[in-house]
Amino acid sequence: MLAAAPRALAVEELTTLPALEALEPEWRDLCARAPGAGPFQLPDWLLPWTRCFAPREPWVLCARAAGRLVGVLPLLRWRDGASRLVAPLGAGISDTHDAVLDPAHADAARAALLRRLAAARASFDRVDLEQLPPASPLLTAPLPLGLRDEVTPQDARPVVRLPRGAAFAAVVPAGQRRKLARYRRAAARAGGLALELAAPADAPAAMERLIRLHGARWSRRGEAGMVAAPELQDFHREVAARMAQRGALRLYTLRLAGAPIASLYAFAVRERLSCYLQGFAPAVAHLSPGVLLLGAVLEAALADGVAVVDLLRGQEPYKYDWGATDEWNQRRRLWPAEAA
Repeated sequence: MLAAAPRALAVEELTTLPALEALEPEWRDLCARAPGAGPFQLPDWLLPWTRCFAPREPWVLCARAAGRLVGVLPLLRWRDGASRLVAPLGAGISDTHDAVLDPAHADAARAALLRRLAAARASFDRVDLEQLPPASPLLTAPLPLGLRDEVTPQDARPVVRLPRGAAFAAVVPAGQRRKLARYRRAAARAGGLALELAAPADAPAAMERLIRLHGARWSRRGEAGMVAAPELQDFHREVAARMAQRGALRLYTLRLAGAPIASLYAFAVRERLSCYLQGFAPAVAHLSPGVLLLGAVLEAALADGVAVVDLLRGQEPYKYDWGATDEWNQRRRLWPAEAA
């Protein structure tokens, strides 16, 4: 007897915030099954982004197998002058973008999602799948008829790898360890250090502290910083509350003699700590609070079994002082083949 052919996956398009909110329980469950889903693919990040920034045309493609959600590709449509563009939902402030795929249906789901893109090619001039992590299934997916592409490197994400059971001295270069020890001795003379991880109930107060310290650091340079706009502050408040509920929030405060001098806002998903935003008190700049904070966080990550500390986009020199190496985000642009 011949085996029955597998049923084709159904693809639906969601184009409103209420439709995305209704999808959240299934979306969250899919993220739990998908090994590649990082913090910026979670509904805890993308739903607040959609609420706060209100894109005119969200376009989220959902693949289903026998009714079960097995793939999500969160996109939006927008115009740049006369050009009709498609970009990832969450663009601008997300450090990675990707599809979320059930591993049991990954190949079929990504193929179905790309076929839907190809079928809609008359409605866009370009799809910009930007900031794809190097292991993204979207980078290697064969293109359906009707599309052509170009893949290029985009931005580096320096990461510090923490082999299981490794000692701090085996991870961090000797010169940085000596610098850290020097600042720790100075901090001990000034009253002593303590690293504090916010419990879920304390997350709102810890987020306000981070916003205050981040603003203080940048105002000293005559700049506004990354969270000066009220809508950005509201966005991160909602994200922090959501991530705290699911156990993924890591809001660290470094205290000197009991007073907060530095904060780090990060997410812990699948043994990867993604360090999104920091803030420091300018009054203690002579103690290098950034070095003190990241040294303490790396030690805590080693103790917690974190495998990778992701310092996210940007090749700032301080990241490499900690032994970071680059993971390169990629960009895959798609065009209607007729436009070749």
